[in-house]
Amino acid sequence: MIDLDDFKQVNDRFGHAGGDATLVAFAGLLKSQVRAADLSGRFGGEEFVLYMLDADLLASSEAAERLRVQIAQLRPLEADFRVTASFGVTELRPGETAETLLIRADDLLYRAKAEGRNRVIAEARGA
Repeated sequence: MIDLDDFKQVNDRFGHAGGDATLVAFAGLLKSQVRAADLSGRFGGEEFVLYMLDADLLASSEAAERLRVQIAQLRPLEADFRVTASFGVTELRPGETAETLLIRADDLLYRAKAEGRNRVIAEARGA
């Protein structure tokens, strides 16, 4: 799960057109950085989901960290305005439903936000 940090400030400062431009810039970056086998999409508001097929927790965490750094380099609106994102990374457990996977990823995402935003929080192996 990926959430653009403090997105309300984007809309407040630049209007909804600025918010849309930010979402489009992020979506373009996401699309350019994922593998052909990966699935990504907007989950709602400023939240996105990235499902990395055949990637373990370590590979997914490393990919999320690379993406986090690239997001911080985006300048969709003004040179001095920085976009950051928080990530919750987990892996599908045997027999798990998509719903419970998303709940766990969302919990990790909220932990990343609570711990200061602009970070990747991955589930501990074997948790």
